[in-house]
Amino acid sequence: MATGSLHLNRDIILATKRQHVKERQRHTPTEAILSLAQMQKRPRSLLNYTTDGDRIFLIAQITRTEVYDPVTSALHCIAHGADAVSFFTDHSIYHEDLDDMLLVARGTKTVPIIYQNYVLDEYGVMAARAADASGLVLFASLLPEDVLRRVVVMTQRWKMFTLIQVNDMAELKIAKMLSPHVLCFGDNLSNNIETTVADLNALRDDLPLHSKVMLMHTLQSIDEVEVALKADVDGLIVSENVLKHRKQSRALRQLMDEAAMKRHHNG
Repeated sequence: MATGSLHLNRDIILATKRQHVKERQRHTPTEAILSLAQMQKRPRSLLNYTTDGDRIFLIAQITRTEVYDPVTSALHCIAHGADAVSFFTDHSIYHEDLDDMLLVARGTKTVPIIYQNYVLDEYGVMAARAADASGLVLFASLLPEDVLRRVVVMTQRWKMFTLIQVNDMAELKIAKMLSPHVLCFGDNLSNNIETTVADLNALRDDLPLHSKVMLMHTLQSIDEVEVALKADVDGLIVSENVLKHRKQSRALRQLMDEAAMKRHHNG
């Protein structure tokens, strides 16, 4: 199906989203969304285990494009090696995201779905769980510390895995106190991957041993994957276009396997 304008200023998106969340709460109060969340099966695990060894996880990001078929896109990415699907539509104003994500979760059945859209409060956590999200990206750069803390507690209470996005040392200090399963560096709307890799490597000694590490960037090519792997990450988020062709997806997996083997030897 065709879409409208797909890339807008984040402040506009957040203001619109806050208003929409208020309207959703009026139509579907907390008690109702809680009941819907409780009906879901247990979240599917991925990044919340410490026994994964040196494995690097491949996460395919599904987002709105001019031709938008999220279920087909997700199934295609999984067939080409994705370990999980990240669902992100908050580069535009779109209010059917949770309905679409539920369809993706139903279509993929066993693969974890990560809700990468902006979660603003505890209600947003329950709404994502009601749509069968298994993990949430929480943006430390967008949420006050007290709100972030409450949202992380709620996410973990629902046994979802948490990915906290940070940009700098100040946000990292806050995130470390919350014991997320994954720390994500950088910004998913930024293309400055080399700078993020350098910043992450500079902070390596300050990272907690119990948290996995990723870049928040959505990688758009094999070349960007090679740059990202220099950061010794535990997972990658890639555009569905990177997994579009089987030959390219095999090359991607080979790079990841080589990086994982190097981590094991350097262990």
